[in-house]
Formats: sequence, structure tokens, C-alpha cells
Amino acid sequence: MTQKIELLHRSTLCPAIAILDQIGAPTASLLRNERLPALGYDEPTGFVPTFSVWSLLDSAARSQDIPDIGFRIAERVTIHRAARWGPKVVRAPTLHQAILAMKTHVRSDMPNVEIEISIRGEEAWFQRRHDTECRHLPGYEFGEQYILGLMVQIVRLVEGADWRPRQVTVQASEGQWRSGRPEFLREAHIDFQQTWTAFALPRSALRRRLPSTHASQDWLPLPPAGELPAGDFLGSLCQALTPLVHERELTIDLGAEFVSTSERTLRRWLASEGTSWRQVVDRVRCDAALELMADPARSLMDISLQVGYSQQAHFTRAFRRWMGESPSDYRRSGQRGDAG
Repeated sequence: MTQKIELLHRSTLCPAIAILDQIGAPTASLLRNERLPALGYDEPTGFVPTFSVWSLLDSAARSQDIPDIGFRIAERVTIHRAARWGPKVVRAPTLHQAILAMKTHVRSDMPNVEIEISIRGEEAWFQRRHDTECRHLPGYEFGEQYILGLMVQIVRLVEGADWRPRQVTVQASEGQWRSGRPEFLREAHIDFQQTWTAFALPRSALRRRLPSTHASQDWLPLPPAGELPAGDFLGSLCQALTPLVHERELTIDLGAEFVSTSERTLRRWLASEGTSWRQVVDRVRCDAALELMADPARSLMDISLQVGYSQQAHFTRAFRRWMGESPSDYRRSGQRGDAG
């Protein structure tokens, strides 16, 4: 049975890469080894496989001997740069509204993550659940550390930089937290292998206002616009491949790795969807080419190289097969449409 690939928006990875650079980690080789795109983190778009990000964090933790690397990264990240949802959070008037903004927008970046607030008497529980069957994979605990650290940072916007949770639950096992505890959790009671990664805070904190609240209503937790993760197997496979189209050959072994199966099984899955590996690669290249062609300043030769063709003539033949006309004719027809 085919299942969609669990994806993560590249904007979520961006601050981690920047901080790994600062601490001297070999980020270029780490990205390459995990089949993650190496370029474009200044304006990241697109999605990458979540398990590849976990594996990168695991490799970085080992290479730099930083067993609590998820917490270390979270401590250095400013919330408004944490991901696409960050600016929405810091523009909210109160902590309660900031958490609601995170709840609404986080799933556009991390579709398998759920955020909730639970009221229990005079306590409020800030909760995060990762709906995945892959918690046993290397690096899962570092991803959990990172999100937990960001959640604590959000509360500190109103409670102060020294605030620490006293009661914590985590989804990972105690064995996965082999690093021990970061300083801000030294005195906390932690329950492992729970349904939610969560911590308690005073219920009254939810009403407190965030500093420097903007007058605009841009924080409002409306449904996120723009790029969203695909909800099907083929769509998620294409989204995982797209950031790599200009960096490496899109071979079927890469696709098999992304869906954690053999090449033979992947071919069978694709056949059951009425397609083939070549057609998947064509779709990825075609979509990337069409996006690049919207920029009139880009030459066709540059576009050819960006979508994996060393010669423009080969790109032209492929484009004609995809679209029924040459790239030049397609561009001209688009310009005429814009003029009209």
C-alpha cells in the first residue's frame, strides 16, 4: 500500500542550518549525505523528507559531540525566524492568541504536527503531538527537542527569559533522551512515551500580552496560503524531489530511499498509480521549468541547466514532449496573454 512521504517545509530547516554553520558543523557534507538540497536557504521554498532532517540532526549531534543539539539550536533561534509560522506568532496580542496562530499555521510547514492548549484547573498545558510511526528512526528525539525548545521560547515572550516548566511530557522514550536534560529542564518532572510532548504553565499567562505587539491584525490565525504539502503519494514524492532537480540526477534509487522501500517495490507502486519513474521525473522537471520561465530575465540555457539538462537542445525536445510546443513558443504565447 502506497503512503505519502512525510514532508517538512524548508523554511523550518533554515535556522537549524544557519546555527550548525555557526558552531562549525560540516553542513555542506551533512546536507549532501542526507540527500537534502544544499542551495537556496536564504529564500527557502519547497519541501524535504522529514526523516532526512532527523538524520541530519543525528549526524550533526554525533560529529560535533552535542547530544542535546535540538535544544541548543532552539535556544539560538528567534521565534519570528523559526519558520513561516514564526512572524504570525510574534504579532499576536496575547500568549493565548500566539499559540492559536502557531496551531493554525504550523501544519503548513509540518503537516504531521498538531498543536493544542489544554486547560486543567489553574494550569494550561501547551501541547505538541507528532503523528508518525517513525519515532524509532535516528534523530527523531532531536526534532522533538527543537520544537519543545521553541515552545518554551514562546512562553518566555511573556514570562521572561528565566521561566522554566516544572511538569513535562514527551513522546520519545527515556532511552532516546540519552543526552540528559538541558539546563531549563533540570528541575522538571518528565514523563516519557506519552501521547503529547507538552508542559504546564500558569493559566493566567495565557492572558498576558506579548511585547511590541503590532497594530495590524496580521497575526490572525486564518488558514495558511501559499505552498502546502501534498496529501497524496505521488504529490509528496514530487515535492520531495523538486528541491534537488538542479543539484543531482533524479535516479530511482533516490526515490526508493525517500519512500523507504526497494526500487522494485517503488516501480510497482508507481505502476499501480498509472505512471512510471520517468513520468515522475518529467513532471518534476516540467513544473520546475514552468516556474523558472515565469522570470523573463532567465535564459533558456540557464533554465535547461537548472532542471537537469546539460544541453539546451535536449531541454527543448523534452519541453516539446511535455507541453506540445517549444520553450520559446511557450514564452511568446505567455507574453501575448499578459499583454492582452
